[in-house]
Formats: sequence, structure tokens, C-alpha cells
Amino acid sequence: MLTGQTADGQGTFLGSFGKGDLLFDAPTVVQICARWLLVEQLRQVWLTEANQSSVAQQVDHLLAEVKAERLRPWLRQDPDTGGDFRLDLTLPGWLSRKAVGDIPAEASRYIAEYGQSRLAEKMLPQINRNGQVLADTIQQQWMAWLQSCLFVPDVSLDTVLVVLQRLRAWLAERLQAAQADLAEQERQRARLEQTFLQAENALVKAATSFPVGRQGRVREALTQLFRAAQSLYECQIRLQTGQAEALVWQTGQTWARSQNHDLTYLRERLALLASQAEEEATQEARRIGQGGIATLSLADMPYLRLLYQRCRPARVDVRERLDNPFTLGKLDTEVLSAALQGLLRPYFESIAAMTIEDVIRERSDEMSPRARRQQLFQLATPSWNVDRAKLPEGGANLVRLEVLGTPDATNSLYEGEAMLVSTHDPYRLTALVVAAGAPPSALQQYDQYMQSLEQVRSKRPLYVLPDFLITVDQGRLVFALGSIFNLIYNQGAYFYYQPADPLQPPVKLANGLGNAIHVFSEQEELVSEVNERVEGHIARLGLREAINILANYYASVPNGSTTVDEQLRELKRLVRDYTDSLRRIDAFSAGIQK
Repeated sequence: MLTGQTADGQGTFLGSFGKGDLLFDAPTVVQICARWLLVEQLRQVWLTEANQSSVAQQVDHLLAEVKAERLRPWLRQDPDTGGDFRLDLTLPGWLSRKAVGDIPAEASRYIAEYGQSRLAEKMLPQINRNGQVLADTIQQQWMAWLQSCLFVPDVSLDTVLVVLQRLRAWLAERLQAAQADLAEQERQRARLEQTFLQAENALVKAATSFPVGRQGRVREALTQLFRAAQSLYECQIRLQTGQAEALVWQTGQTWARSQNHDLTYLRERLALLASQAEEEATQEARRIGQGGIATLSLADMPYLRLLYQRCRPARVDVRERLDNPFTLGKLDTEVLSAALQGLLRPYFESIAAMTIEDVIRERSDEMSPRARRQQLFQLATPSWNVDRAKLPEGGANLVRLEVLGTPDATNSLYEGEAMLVSTHDPYRLTALVVAAGAPPSALQQYDQYMQSLEQVRSKRPLYVLPDFLITVDQGRLVFALGSIFNLIYNQGAYFYYQPADPLQPPVKLANGLGNAIHVFSEQEELVSEVNERVEGHIARLGLREAINILANYYASVPNGSTTVDEQLRELKRLVRDYTDSLRRIDAFSAGIQK
């Protein structure tokens, strides 16, 4: 401190300082620009009305693979040949050479074995497997299509939703028709099974008929039996194919319904997010543009708009930095907003790299760097209010120091300034003005100053900041003294402080001794209040009586090794040291009295 004396002997230790800041909060500017871009992208792209021509093209493309004429060749594909399953139930030559009486049984056995090995064990299960594979494949293709549409530059969510709705409508219509067709196929199979049984019975009758002309009747009955079996088996294949088609359509409808639900929910959150992001950007831009009492901001709205238009991309494609767009749809609104802004923030990296001096340099046509410095130091006016008439020579002897803090004093627009320091804050230019060398009597509020001085003179050292008054040990000591003189007490595991006014409710500290000491020590005003009351108790009791009470407290030492025992021993040690200091004061006072 600068010290000296006035002509009437008053110390000139009084001083004041003023601080001013010139700010360009680049990270916040980037955040604002990212929000602006997000709002623009939402309202002009992702949340716009559906493009009907695009919808029609997308629907045609997606449905091309699930129409019946495209599905059936895939469903009936023989993995062995790569072509369609072939059902060729022809009459074997060896059957006609059998004894007439054996032909009906042999024919039925042959047809049943053919149906089991060719149809039941191979064709029908394979059609079912083909249907499952095809359903999974189409679902994967549609999922890939959906993934390619989400958060891309030119596709709105409404377009995707309308596509999904039309898919669902088409699939629902096909499923309804398929159910009716399957029911008809079931009825036809029942009829063909009856026809087959009748053909079997006809063959048995022919084989047991009158010998004359029997060979011809048997041959005709065999032909009818094999035709009936062929028709029955073909009906079963058609029925299985129809069921596989229905499986594909049902799987697609379930998928479209699920995605439509998720995207509708996502769209609602994005609409809410657009309003929130716009409001947040407006509030944030207003906040950083206003500055403050001792702060000027270069992030004013016109300049923010200029930077935004300069860096705004012509085409926004967040997919470049997004591995899986489906992960965004599962986030809640707040996290989704942060994620989308994070994807858009890289477009404004050039703003993030701007320092306060870059902005001053760029806007030098508005105000030169030298003028900015003068403006800043005018802002950093010392905060005292002195009566210069009470100062020698009107205050000409006051010392004024001006310090300019820049991001890097070795590479600055203001290099060469006498008082230039590095703050390493790239977004701030700081001016510090210190004025010193006045006596307290020069203050306009000198009377109030003296009153305040008298109030604290007997309680704490003068001109010492409160942060330096309370130490951890002092807080513990005062807690112990307050407990000894019943100012702090416990009920069960909780500790309380009873204020001096008995009508005031007790102040709850914490649960447990250690927690209570910690909470108490952190409250400086409370420690000071209890300390004053303890000193008042000691003054009323007298030093010697107080010493006896305190000595009795630390005379009993805990024998345990628990945490509470350790805390009690620490408190008793502090009280013992404090009591020793009281003894020295008592001895000193007794010496003076003698």
C-alpha cells in the first residue's frame, strides 16, 4: 500500500480501484449461432410439409418389393435349383404293372410318400423360411431407407411420416384381401381333399369291379386320382405361399406402425425444441450483448447476425457427423437439443477461434483499437467518492495506475503499453485503474466510515478481509466452546444452535458430530455470533471461573478409537490450548494489578 501523511498527520493509505472489461464471449456466440441454425433447419427443412411428389416416388419404390407378383417367385424359390419349385406328380409306369388288387393301396402309398417327402418336408417349410427371410430382408431395406431419410438436408419428417402412413394403408388393404383369399384357399383345400378321397374310393371300386373292361376302368381311376392329388398339393402350395405373403405384409405393417409412432413423437419434440431453441438464443443474445455496469460487449446483435450469415452453410448435413440417426430419436428433448446443437456447432468453428483482439481488429472501421482502449479505461473508474477539496492540491498527489490485461501481452494490438499484462483469457480485454494516496477524512461518507470502524474495532483486526478471520480450527474451537456453554446442543444424532433470542427457533446444523462441525465452520457469520456470545459468557463469569469450567471439559479424555472419539480428542485439544491462552491473560492481568 502507498503510505504517507497529510499536513495534519492523517495516513494516506486509502485507495480505490475500478475495473472494466471488453468482452467477446466466442463460445456463447457459437452456441447462439448453432441454435439459430437449428431453428432454421427445423422450420425450413425437417418440420416442413410433406413433398407429395417425393412421397409418391418413395412409396412406389418401397412397395415394389412387396407386391404379390414380386414376392411369389422369391417365396417359391428352390434353393437347390435356384428356380421355382416344381410339382410333377405323374403316374409311374411300374404302378400299372402291379396286380390289380394291389394298385389302390400302392397308388395311395406312393402319393402319400410323395406328399410327405416333396411337399411336407421340403416345399412347404422352405416357402415358410423364404417368407421369414424375405420379411427380415424387406424390413432391413426399409430401415436403411428410413435411416437415409432422417436429418438429411432435403427431407422433412412429414414426408417420411406420410410415406409410412401410405405404406400402412396399402399393407392393411393387402392383408385384408389376403385373409379373404386364404379363407377361400382353405375351403378349396377341403373340397380338393374330399375329391381326392372320392378318387381313392373310385380306384378301389374299379380294382374290384367285374373283370370285363376292368383294366380300362382302373387306368381311368388312377389318372383321376393323380390329378386330384396334383390339384390338392398345388392348392397347399398356394395356401402356404399366401400365408408367407401375409407374413411379409404383417411384418411390414408392424414395422411401419412402430416407426410412425416413434417419428410422430420425435416430430412433436422437434417442434417444441424449435420454440425453446429460438427463445434461448434470443435471451442469450440479449444477455451477452447488453454487457454490464463495468462491462462492454462486442457481441451486439448486428455483429452476431453478420457472423452468422458469414459462417452459415449453404447446405446443412449433420449426417456427416452422425453415425446412427435412430439414436437421436430416443433422446429426451433437452438431450436431443444439446446433441443437435453439437452437430451444428462445427459450422461455426471459425467464430470459436476469434479472440477479443480479433474482433477489435475486424471492427476497427467502427472504432480504432486506441479508441477502444480509451473507452475501456473510462469505464474502469475507481469506485470511491472523495472530496477533492479536502485533498492537498485538490488531489494532485494521488497516484493513478492503469493496467491493461490482454490475452497475450507478447503478441497484442497494444504491445508497447507501459502496464500491459497477460490474462490468458482470449475473450476479454481488462482495464484496471488504481487510485491511491488519500486520507480517510477525504471520503464523502467519512462519518459513516468512522461509525462502522468503531463497531468492529473491538471485535476484529482493522482492514483485514473477513475471509482471513475464520480458520477451520477456529470454527472447531468455537463449536466446542458453544457446546460447553450450552449454546450448541444435540438431540439424538442431530446438532442445533439456539440463538440469543429464545423466541427464535433453533438452527439445525447437521446429523452427526463431524457433519455438524463442518457445517458450522463453513458459516462465518454464525461462528462470529457464537464467538461473541462465548466471550460475553466468559466476561460475566470471570476468567478464573471460565478457566475452571473449560479445564473440567478437557480433563476427561475419550479412550476409544472411533471417529467420534478422534473428533472429541481434537476438540478437547483446541479447548486446552484456548484455556492456556486465557491463563496467560489472567496472569498478565494479575501482574498489572500488582
